[in-house]
Amino acid sequence: MGDENRRGLPRIVTGLVFGQVLSLLITGTGIFSTILADTYHVEVPTTQSFLNYFLLSLFCLVLWRKGTLKQTLQDRYGWYLLFAFIDVEANYLVVKAYQYTTITSVMLLDCFTIPSSVVLSYYFLGTYFTITQLLGSAICIGGLVTLVVADIAIANNEDGSEPANVISGDLFVLAGSFLYACSNVGQEYTVRQRSRIEYLACIGLFGTLLSGFQLGILEHSELSTMDWSRNVLLLMGGFAICLYLMYVFTPTMMLHSSAVVFNLSLLTSDFYSAIAAVLLFDQKFSLLYIAAFSITIIGLILYHVPSRKVGQPQIQRIGEEEEEEDNGESGEGADVADESVPSLRYSAREGRIP
Repeated sequence: MGDENRRGLPRIVTGLVFGQVLSLLITGTGIFSTILADTYHVEVPTTQSFLNYFLLSLFCLVLWRKGTLKQTLQDRYGWYLLFAFIDVEANYLVVKAYQYTTITSVMLLDCFTIPSSVVLSYYFLGTYFTITQLLGSAICIGGLVTLVVADIAIANNEDGSEPANVISGDLFVLAGSFLYACSNVGQEYTVRQRSRIEYLACIGLFGTLLSGFQLGILEHSELSTMDWSRNVLLLMGGFAICLYLMYVFTPTMMLHSSAVVFNLSLLTSDFYSAIAAVLLFDQKFSLLYIAAFSITIIGLILYHVPSRKVGQPQIQRIGEEEEEEDNGESGEGADVADESVPSLRYSAREGRIP
């Protein structure tokens, strides 16, 4: 047993390191979006995500070299088009929220992805959950409600603030988080049936087409009048690169760790965003923020507490990588397991994270 623990330690450490990298990338997207919205008044959320999808579409070259691109698009274009649409709109809503609410609120409210995934997985994937998982999800929702109350209280106490705008921002995040949950559940099903490369390639291809069409309709006037300064271009490029790396690195992280370590590691993005809010944006904090954050963490930890139903096998959590029953199994079966890329919290969170 001791030898097994020593052999597994590097895997755990690698997973934790990847988790912190992803947390920093998540925080990076929030920082870039906040600076663009508050300092430069850039309000083009679809354009910000467009470059990410374009970079992801380059994975199509991998499928083309394998000779599977044409057949993949012919057989499954409808499926990938649907989930690309969901993913594009999820990114749009969350980035749009930075124009109305704070980076701290966005980072905490996106935890709504977890209870949403519970419901969607139960109905569409037939996933069963323990009582502690359901209770943890309910506590997370309590934390979200507390955070919305904190936003309203701060907006009421600040001169010139409009609580209606803050509420709109919070609703944008909640709606985007629900769409992220839809995307994550679809991704979980897809990558277990196909491969993560195929998923990223097709999401990138259709995401590029959809976001390009959407920005042409919704953001053409903003693009023609906005200040295309070097700082703005650098900030938009930084956002796109952070989002792209989140999509790409999440599968690698999951190959070195478990979904539990992954989701717990991502919780630190809330701390990073809080530090950024104080140092970069002079944000005022309410004690309700601390209460909301504490309640949300308690719910997330409770969600991941291992438990077993009477008469039922160990419950498979959403996004948790299916382990091999036989450690000696190799060959094609092992490759299939490696291609199972869980993602629960992000997306763009990886979104996110894909």
